[in-house]
Amino acid sequence: SLTPLHVPFTGRNHNFEVLFVDKPCVLVLNKADLADPQLNKRIREQSSLGQHCVLVNSSQQHAVSLKEFLSTIKRLCAAQLDLNKNRERGLRCLVVGLPNVGKSSFINALRRKFLKKANCAPTGAKPGVTRHIPTHINISDNPRIAVFDSPGIMLPKIEDLHVGMKLALVGTMRDELVGEEYIADYLLYTLNRMQRYGYVTHYALDGPCDEIESTLIKIGRHIGAVQKGGVVNTNEAARRFLRDFRQGTLGLMTLDHEELLMLEQQQQQRQEEQQQQKPAQPQQKRASSSDTAADAEWRRKLLFAEEKES
Repeated sequence: SLTPLHVPFTGRNHNFEVLFVDKPCVLVLNKADLADPQLNKRIREQSSLGQHCVLVNSSQQHAVSLKEFLSTIKRLCAAQLDLNKNRERGLRCLVVGLPNVGKSSFINALRRKFLKKANCAPTGAKPGVTRHIPTHINISDNPRIAVFDSPGIMLPKIEDLHVGMKLALVGTMRDELVGEEYIADYLLYTLNRMQRYGYVTHYALDGPCDEIESTLIKIGRHIGAVQKGGVVNTNEAARRFLRDFRQGTLGLMTLDHEELLMLEQQQQQRQEEQQQQKPAQPQQKRASSSDTAADAEWRRKLLFAEEKES
């Protein structure tokens, strides 16, 4: 199950965990090159609760994380691999996730890494490139492992506005369905709220601004998106603004920082409750000086009696 690392919690479809509860499952946090590296360790700790988790950057062909993923698969599926070692079929895995989270790129990276072969799964910058489950794709010969690419499956219902806008911001839905300028407005709001002002320097702005229309006009002039008559193409400016964010040009950031803090607080509360419910260990009674003197007196009497009998 693939999830973008910069939205590790809101970008996850928990229905997969229910569907595959009886199957070995690995959570792959992809696009690690776009997330805040200072939060990666904490995110992995929270994501590893109850399941196996691997951080991956599919854009790096020789990434160590790809070896870690294959090692995890071998460990979880040791029984199946041992059963199928003499069979032509080998092990079969299904790659699932929301649209445009890098499933096909991840499969291609595995194929390049372990088979030294060219890309096989079609990829694209927009969601909806994979529209059906094709035939299996081999990613390893030793052991023999094949995967199935799958179309992105969107959340059945998005009730929280911020969740929907985050998913739109990272490209899990088509920009034209939400509106490029609406998504750009949420991006500007997010950057200012997180105090990430790299966009100010990148587009040579006078300073941070929370007004999207004037910001897009300045961005449009900076990138040369000016039409006849001096009118700035704000749609083109919005597309450039979103593209620069999605490519990491405006800085590496994790959008689920608040969700991470909430999960850590919940974990701490559970640990405190378990500590309170833990039965108190009975304390051993320390021997007092009088008890020690009495024991010494009994030992003296016992030795005297033994000597008298002998």
